[in-house]
Order: sequence, then structure tokens, then C-alpha cells
Amino acid sequence: MNNARYLRELDFARFHYYDRTGIYGAVMKRGGGAVQGASSTRYRRALSILSPYKVTTRLIYWEDKHFYLEHEFISLPDNFVRAVVLSKQTVTGLNIPASEIIAELEPNAQRPEISKDLELWLKSMDESSQKYRKQR
Repeated sequence: MNNARYLRELDFARFHYYDRTGIYGAVMKRGGGAVQGASSTRYRRALSILSPYKVTTRLIYWEDKHFYLEHEFISLPDNFVRAVVLSKQTVTGLNIPASEIIAELEPNAQRPEISKDLELWLKSMDESSQKYRKQR
């Protein structure tokens, strides 16, 4: 599987996750939308052509206007995680925090602690943003 195919599969996985959890429906009901703001892929081992695999998706963190998802590409014959993707989903067109959407869907949900890898990735994106702001 080539790198472009991973991103294509992530689109399907993300839409499936949105539908399964009701997140996108809750955002749309309020007149908003969602876009992928960023992603970071770590390829651990090649996924051979015609190898059966699955993609798991889970919500790992949220803040203000963003949901953070973790996707794993897992080969079925050996259950090995072949690639891990962090993805930043940005809610558009709403003036409410992501926590309100989560509370509507899961009233008892607690925001997880931020993982070290997500924290470092967010710092990296912030650093990159600062770099480009300084050039203007």
C-alpha cells in the first residue's frame, strides 16, 4: 500500500467514525462542519499488497474547536500495528467548544489526559505556525 492510499483509507475511517459516534451529526445539527486540519503518520512496517487489514479509530483528546483522533492500521494475519496516524479535526462554523458536543453525545465523558506523543505533535505544529507567522 502506498502513502496516498493510507490517507484515502483514513478519510473512510474518519467518516465511519463520525457516523458511528454521532459527532458529525451533532456538529451539523448546530450548523457547523468539520475539516481535517493536520495529520501525522508513523509507518512502522509495510502493509503488503492484498494483505487483509483493519483501521481502528478512537477519540484521544479534544479542546476548544478540535477533536484529535488516533488511527491504527492493523494487519489481520498477525494483528500487528503497521501504521499509526494522529489526526486533528477542526470544527468550523460554531461558537461552542468541542466539549459541549462530546457532553451531548456522552454526558459522563471525561477528557483524557493528553498523551506525550500528541503533546509533542501539538507543540511541533505550534512551532511551525510561529515560524511562518514571523516571515510575514
